Amino acid sequence: MGKVLSGQFKLRRTLLAGLSLFIILSPFDRLSLGTVAGLQVRLADATVLLIAPALAVLVFRHWRSWLLDSFAQVLVVWLAINLIGAWRSPAGALAIAKFAGVGWLAVLALSAATLSRDGAAQLYLRAAWCAALAVVVAIFLATLAMWVLGARDLSTLASFGSLPPGPYPRIRGPFMNANMACTWLLAALAVAISSGPALGLSRKQLFTLVGLGGASSALTASPGLAGLFAGLAMSRSRLPHSLRPYALVLAIGGLAVMALATTLLVRSTPAGWRVEPAPRASVWESAAETAASAFPLGSGLGTEPAKHSWTSPAGELQLLTDAHQAYLSILAQLGMPGLVAWLALLAIAFLRARHEDPWLAVGIVAAVVIPSLSGSFENARHLWVLVGMAAGSAPLMRPSSTGGRH
Repeated sequence: MGKVLSGQFKLRRTLLAGLSLFIILSPFDRLSLGTVAGLQVRLADATVLLIAPALAVLVFRHWRSWLLDSFAQVLVVWLAINLIGAWRSPAGALAIAKFAGVGWLAVLALSAATLSRDGAAQLYLRAAWCAALAVVVAIFLATLAMWVLGARDLSTLASFGSLPPGPYPRIRGPFMNANMACTWLLAALAVAISSGPALGLSRKQLFTLVGLGGASSALTASPGLAGLFAGLAMSRSRLPHSLRPYALVLAIGGLAVMALATTLLVRSTPAGWRVEPAPRASVWESAAETAASAFPLGSGLGTEPAKHSWTSPAGELQLLTDAHQAYLSILAQLGMPGLVAWLALLAIAFLRARHEDPWLAVGIVAAVVIPSLSGSFENARHLWVLVGMAAGSAPLMRPSSTGGRH
């Protein structure tokens, strides 16, 4: 019995080390180890060598408990739907590589859920999120300072995309793009707010970290910022009574502004400024047509949901094949079964977190549900870690505590 317990402790320690390292490396998604069937394998993905074997043994030893867990059940259904979607797909090797990526996302979610059942292990995961958030904020602030000093050719600056070029910075930091940076920051902010007291952060330290993190998310100028305002609306009850009406007005106003900014495009022309539908509207229409034509099972994993050519305000000719909305992206590729399974995973994670850790529930809405209306984030690795943590969330304990929920 002692050897079994010792072996299980070592497996959990290995799993914790691997997932903590993944969280710390996750912002640096431009650091690539190469490509497989056109898909990038990022440096953070190397942690699969630590995570996957340890998780496999733990799941095998406790398969009965996982068999009764609704989150694990739906996760298996999600994997099965993706496998069928890859088998049906005309994308060939790309579909197989995509399915491997989906499997990795499931491993991340299940690993986070496994570790989050233990309050002590969960603290280390949250410490990793906060450490990574501090590093990302430092990169954003350094980029802003260099931009103010006149630097314009920085790898941490993002293209304006559908935004009108102007005398303002759009920062992506170490991320692949500004939209991914925004969702990561929103997820990290939710974890940080939830974890601050348990990690021993003073109110001033937590306020500084969260304030600078929020400012960094604003510098992404991403449509995903709608999630920030949605989170504000959800958490207003935690504010002093005198501030709650202002928070609600700010949240509603922010959501309205983000809705307009996402669906309308302001373009400079020789005749002056012109307002026209944003390219997302056309992409959504194209993706909806794909979903309708392939209903109810979708066109297959790895297929392109949309096809729309347009010229950006900066004069760049672009062909958009991404749905720019997770719900349409899943519906177009995996049909109704895929969309229902994905929504079920989010619902289970949200409902569990709302009971045990409301801030993680806010994070699910702010970083996943709302940004997914304007971006295809169903394959964002860090969001699957957040969902897994919410699905397995246990009451937090302070670092001096030694117990946990098993």
